[in-house]
Amino acid sequence: MALASCQNADNKNAPSNQPDNKSAVNTGQTTNAATPAAAEAPANSTGTPTGAYKAAYAARKNRDVPALKKLMSKDIVEFFTELARMGEKKQTLDDLLMELCEKPQAPTAEARNEKITGDTATIEYLDEKGDWSTMDFIKEDGGWKLTIPKTDKPDKMGGDPKKGK
Repeated sequence: MALASCQNADNKNAPSNQPDNKSAVNTGQTTNAATPAAAEAPANSTGTPTGAYKAAYAARKNRDVPALKKLMSKDIVEFFTELARMGEKKQTLDDLLMELCEKPQAPTAEARNEKITGDTATIEYLDEKGDWSTMDFIKEDGGWKLTIPKTDKPDKMGGDPKKGK
């Protein structure tokens, strides 16, 4: 995925062989089946987190930096802009995202377990190593956009980062 370097690799389960389910609607429901992208999603498919993920996958695959930026939340655009300015290269945001587009990604845009809670959501996506990883989304400007993972989630050991272990 385009932003996998900023996402959590939480779930390492094997892909599901269940038939495709429709994405969860804003009811807190979860979609459990893996949903490979048969066709590339258009860049304006932000009606669901899964649709936004598939559109970002297609934008990255096609090296379409303008489309990729439209699928990113304001906080992640700011983060990548600052990241681009660091180091010896002193890149632009577009240069950094193009480099990201050149890196390996999964052969398909498989996604599962979409969970929507108000204006935030997560999905699991199949990464370039074949592992399931978690990606965060936020509802912004009327559509779902990729965002920076929230740090107030319990860690993998079950500890609460606000309270310590």
